[in-house]
This record gives sequence, C-alpha cells and structure tokens, in this order.
Amino acid sequence: GSSWQYGGALLASGGRLGKMWECPDLFSLDGTDILLFSSHRILGDDPAFHPGHGSVWTYGTCEKEKNRFLPEGGGQIDHGTDFYAPQTLLLPDGRRIMTAWMQNWEAWESCPEDLDFNGQMIFPRELAFRDGKLVQNPVRELETLYGEETACEGVEIQEETGLPGIGGRTIDLEMTLRPAGGGDRLQRTFITLAGKGNIQTLLEVDPELSQVSVDRTRSGSPYDIVNRRTIPVRFTEGTIKLRVLLDRFSLELFVNDGEQAASFVLYSPEDADRIRFRSAGKTVLDIVQHQIKGT
Repeated sequence: GSSWQYGGALLASGGRLGKMWECPDLFSLDGTDILLFSSHRILGDDPAFHPGHGSVWTYGTCEKEKNRFLPEGGGQIDHGTDFYAPQTLLLPDGRRIMTAWMQNWEAWESCPEDLDFNGQMIFPRELAFRDGKLVQNPVRELETLYGEETACEGVEIQEETGLPGIGGRTIDLEMTLRPAGGGDRLQRTFITLAGKGNIQTLLEVDPELSQVSVDRTRSGSPYDIVNRRTIPVRFTEGTIKLRVLLDRFSLELFVNDGEQAASFVLYSPEDADRIRFRSAGKTVLDIVQHQIKGT
C-alpha cells in the first residue's frame, strides 16, 4: 500500500466562499496552475457566485515545496442550475477533459417518478486557459455522432418564427447573433427551445445588460426549484456566439466559443422539440444545426 503524510492545506476557505469545500482537482493547463473545487452553502454575497452549492475554479501558482496555492483569479465554473463535483483527466494527446454531475443537492429529489433514472453527467468538455478564462467546449469526438446538418445564414428575425429544418431534442446548435443593417447594436432576442404547446425553455439575449439568461419555468417540471439563471457575457461589436447542446433531458449552453458555460436538467416531454426565434427589433442570425445520432 501507499504511505501518506499530511503536508498542509493548499488553499482554505475560512468561511469566505461556502461552508465546506470538496472534490478538489489540481492540474496544469496551458502552462498555468488550475485548482477546481466544489463548495457547499455559498451565501451569494459575492455577485460572481450563485448562492447554494457551486463549483469554483481558480488559477495561480502552486508552490509544491511549501504546500500552498497562490490564487490570482478565477470564478464560477458553470453558471447553470445543475453542475457539481467536476473532475478532469489528461488524455494521451494532451487534452484536459472535464466531466461533472449534472444535478445539484437542492433538486436531486425532483426527478419525475416515471423516469427509470435519477442523475446524469455533463457531456465531456475539453478545457483551455485563455485570457484569464477557463474555456470549456464539448469534446470534438461529438462530431462522430453528427447526423443531418441544417444551415441558415443571414436570416433576419423579428416576429416569432421558426426556421426550416431547425428543431429537435438531440441536437448541437451553433448560432451567431448580429445587428441588422450593419449596425453595432444588437436587439434583445428570445429563443425558445424544447417547445410543445405551452411547454418551452427560454433563452434570452439582452445586449443592454450584457447578459444571457435561461428560464425553464415552463419546461414541464411541477417542482418549486430554481428555474432561471443569468450569465454575464461579452458582446463584440454587438455580436455574440451561442452553442446549445440539447439532449433528451438536458441543455448545455456555451457562450463565445466556451468563455462561459451553463448546464440545466430538463424534464420536458421528449417530443417537445420545437425551436422558435423572436427579436425586440431586428436581429440577423447565422445558424448551423447538427442532429445527434444515437449509439
């Protein structure tokens, strides 16, 4: 067996960010030391972190000879309602891959009784460290499951509308939203996903507040749980890139090539597969959708 000796605490909360930290993961990414951990009972007094149970990343320098980690920055790993206990592994090709529990301690009992499972994992994500950000994107192996592709470019939207071929419940949807008429001001835009009748999950893009929000209040769940999350995002000359990975019971959102990520469990009926677009003014949309084949 192995012999272990306590060498000290790399980093301690001191009650500043939650009551207890768990699931630590320390690794080097693109030449920078990264530490991940999950925190219980975050108070939410820091606007950068949602209250409750969340997962945190920090970058800095690990002084191994002194058994301490000197943080320089970081933040919340995932801005959704369902993400906890991330862990990573290093592939032989050098990629750092992360998985996590797509659930949370407050809502794990909210699974509908007629499902034969309770709990799932995020789709594995490839990590990178860029411009002080932990960049997360689905692993490229997802492309091996691509089925039918539908692409629309330069579509101008305003009144609620659907686009031919755009829809589904197991899809990888990439969108670029840009101002109409060559301007630099994007209009407030609404995208409804996983829709059927009155059931929908709403993705709202608000350039004025520099944020994107996901609202699953009408997703079909009867439970009184957190259903809306807001994500601070960056707009470049009024343009923003969104990627939505929809699976049978989940939605994973990636903003601006993985600068932010947000994970949500969805218990909408599986045939709720409608997608619609609406804008407060006029918005131009470029979109590519890939159906994901079963294995």
